[in-house]
Amino acid sequence: MNQEKAIAYLEKFVNKTLSAAEEAELHNWILSADRRSIEAVMEEYETTVMNAVTGEADPLLLQQIKERIAQKEREEDGSFEDTKVRRLFPWKRVAAAAVILLLLSVGGYFYFNNSEKQIAKTETQQQRFKNDVTAPGRANATVTLIDGKTVALDSFANGTLATQGNVRVIKTADGKIIYQPSSNGSQTTLQYNTLSNPKGSKVIDMTLGDGSRVWLNAGSSVTYPVAFSGNERKVKITGEAYFEVAHNAAMPFKIQKGEAEVTVLGTHFNINAYDDEDAIRVTLLEGSVKTSIGNGQSATLIPGQQAQITSDIKVVNNIDIEQVMGWKNGKFVFGESMGLTEIMRQVSRWYDVDIEYNTNINQSFGGSISREVNVSKVLEKFELTGRVHFVIEGRKVTVSN
Repeated sequence: MNQEKAIAYLEKFVNKTLSAAEEAELHNWILSADRRSIEAVMEEYETTVMNAVTGEADPLLLQQIKERIAQKEREEDGSFEDTKVRRLFPWKRVAAAAVILLLLSVGGYFYFNNSEKQIAKTETQQQRFKNDVTAPGRANATVTLIDGKTVALDSFANGTLATQGNVRVIKTADGKIIYQPSSNGSQTTLQYNTLSNPKGSKVIDMTLGDGSRVWLNAGSSVTYPVAFSGNERKVKITGEAYFEVAHNAAMPFKIQKGEAEVTVLGTHFNINAYDDEDAIRVTLLEGSVKTSIGNGQSATLIPGQQAQITSDIKVVNNIDIEQVMGWKNGKFVFGESMGLTEIMRQVSRWYDVDIEYNTNINQSFGGSISREVNVSKVLEKFELTGRVHFVIEGRKVTVSN
């Protein structure tokens, strides 16, 4: 939805001519549009909307909104403070807050005017969330060396972890891994290591022997030569990784996942290749990449595009980079109309919990929240909709409606 259409829908909202389908579309746009777009719309139209809302709203409702604003300002870092709802407007502006809260209540997202559905946890919710799961506190990554030995990175002090041929593997004070080639000669035989980052582990940052950097998400791995040689640089991944590839026109950098391959010279991009996702997604932030699959089909991306790879390649424009890169920036970012099952796969990998569904839930959500909070803090925000409920039992989360 563009800004012009959003303004038209706001006018219909004030005139009480907004259809149910339009209400849902406006609701999703409010939750997923970037802050500047929403502010631009409200700056142009907020006076009329606020007058309509505050002129008709029950005084008790406005008082409840004021109380909720005060409560939000007292909440800890574990609150849903990073949601787009929170960022739309300064919460001290009661009138603007009333507009957003009432608009969202139309779409069924928040129920601030229903005393039975307050933000505060109910006793029932506290019981269901008593077995909480904390966010990962460290990187539990391992490196499998040339000889097959597996090294747990958190069991070693800073400094040299291993020597692989002419390359030193170094762990820095801030937990990064660096492959540092020796200046005494080059390595012509390709010998491979594998960095594995399990579920429930913080993101790990590694610098390869050519200077390229790789950030590896939880539940992911990358296999790579300890030193590159020949006419190409080739690695294999599972899961999700963000690459900043060092430029070398003579040695293209290639990432493989099954029959899919991404070829670059020097660029920044994200690749999501979890086995349980419906497609491999390559998102370009900077430079240029070529994606290809075994049947000979290929596509070249420009920044802001995403290749969605299945049995063919689909190129999507104007991708929400904030959503794609949320994991690397320490956030869950749920884009417009993201399905609950897709969201719960992210939750499962980060917190290392199993997800069980008691019913077939076809729901969509939007917003964002820090990945540093307990899993209950994430789940309770979806419960605010009244459309879904969770129970935490050990490392299992049960989903029901």
